[in-house]
Amino acid sequence: MTSPTRSCDGCTLCCKLFPVPALEKPANVWCKHCIKDTGCGIHTDPSRPELCGQFLCGYIREPMLGPEWKPSVCHMVLIAEENVMVAGVDQDYPDAWTHEPYYSTLRNWAIAGSRSGAQVLISIGQHVLELLPDGRVARVVFDGTGS
Repeated sequence: MTSPTRSCDGCTLCCKLFPVPALEKPANVWCKHCIKDTGCGIHTDPSRPELCGQFLCGYIREPMLGPEWKPSVCHMVLIAEENVMVAGVDQDYPDAWTHEPYYSTLRNWAIAGSRSGAQVLISIGQHVLELLPDGRVARVVFDGTGS
């Protein structure tokens, strides 16, 4: 991972998409501490959950991504884990990932990932899809057991 080279700069989409158990905040609803288009209202407060303080989306982490990948622009938050790239899509814009230049880039990542066993997942609300290298989409079902 590279060191962050940019800031959130008013983007707050992660404050909507992800659950924050410490705040009893479910996924896909705005955090009560979020000041939309500004940032976290408890950013400097010691009560701010560690999860929030440590989170850096793919746009912040990867300088190779252009300004079109800023979550407030593309309506997606990218998260790269060991063998998975997840595009968390704002359910108010469920087809955002299908528009260019996003679709081609996601598909290229799926093609590259197929060589190493990595996946590209598209998460929209409660639905998780896998983008396959040939462009087809498979629904991914998680059973909650971690297996």
